[in-house]
Amino acid sequence: MARIKVVLIYAGSILLFLLLLPGATLLGGCYLDRLFGWPLLPWRWVAYPAGAFLVFAGLSFIKSSWMNLLRIGRGHPQEAFGIPLLPPTQKLVIDGPYAYTRNPMVLGFLLNLLGIVILFRSSSALLLLYPLICALAVLYLKIFEEPHLIRRFGQEYLDYRRRVSFLIPRVPD
Repeated sequence: MARIKVVLIYAGSILLFLLLLPGATLLGGCYLDRLFGWPLLPWRWVAYPAGAFLVFAGLSFIKSSWMNLLRIGRGHPQEAFGIPLLPPTQKLVIDGPYAYTRNPMVLGFLLNLLGIVILFRSSSALLLLYPLICALAVLYLKIFEEPHLIRRFGQEYLDYRRRVSFLIPRVPD
């Protein structure tokens, strides 16, 4: 029964973050493009390889960070608004992609979404919806996830937060 719950939550997460949200962003972008009369983004010959690269990079970040949480953190990354849906990680993970950014899964999602938006060349999705989704992701992390991690890991997380950037990766000192 527990294994079925894990599979269902993971499948739901994949469906939501890799299919439904990108799909809604594209549909909304297409609708707004028509409403405003905005053309598709130019430079198809640049958009396709750039978009494909961003999708690959985003999915790589997601997979790598997820695997680190499972292997090193000995738990699951699935939490909603600070409430664990599955047994949470037992250890603060600061290795792998977490050595460069505190939120590599969100970074991966945003890179993947940006790649999809560029591949489909929607002006409205890129200029209006993508920045809105980025802002909502940052708000979620600041309002729900960071306070939850401070409560769970205390000073260890605060020290980690001082050393590692919030979202945009940087080489550690």
